[in-house]
Amino acid sequence: MREDPNYNQRQYERMLMRIDLYRSGQISLPNLIADIEGLISALESVPQEWRNTLLGHWAPLEDAYANALYENRNALNEEERRRISEALNDLERIIKNRGPESNSFVN
Repeated sequence: MREDPNYNQRQYERMLMRIDLYRSGQISLPNLIADIEGLISALESVPQEWRNTLLGHWAPLEDAYANALYENRNALNEEERRRISEALNDLERIIKNRGPESNSFVN
């Protein structure tokens, strides 16, 4: 376990940065999915309930992408784009407003 009290804060900030990069078209959905999942997994000493909450808001990203792959499509349909947008808005909101420990809030 790391001794750095700001470690989780940096992971939250990286999540938000990756969301911004995806929204601006600088990274692909598969990269966003992998990066967010990795950053959630990297959080240390957070309650499992909080980790599950984050993963619950991450899951629609993976579901939408998996659906497009399953249907052999190279582009997301309107419903998938809507679900992804909602999931990203929710992730961003909970990361900014509901960190489980007092030093995890992102302004």
